[in-house]
Amino acid sequence: LATGRCRERQRDQPAPIVATSTKAQLRLCPRYRRLTERAKLPLAAATVIAREWLGFIWASKYAVEPPLPVAPPLTRPPAPVLESRSEGPARKGCAAFQHCDSYSR
Repeated sequence: LATGRCRERQRDQPAPIVATSTKAQLRLCPRYRRLTERAKLPLAAATVIAREWLGFIWASKYAVEPPLPVAPPLTRPPAPVLESRSEGPARKGCAAFQHCDSYSR
């Protein structure tokens, strides 16, 4: 399946990566051909293939090295309890609008 130049590049690679790349090639090349033959636009077909190819890249990464452990979620200290406005000191109007307090409706 691989040409001479591809075999040369694959020679020093780990076996799981070569297996995953061969599996991707066997699946994605015919799939692209089928999509373009069914009147799918080439750009749309390439997007479909690229998304699937990303899955193969992800799989080949974790075939060689295990995933990193998940970090525990960040915790925040509890927020301070603020006194409500009804419990606080009596509020006075703004000095600029004191004349409004004497205005009767």
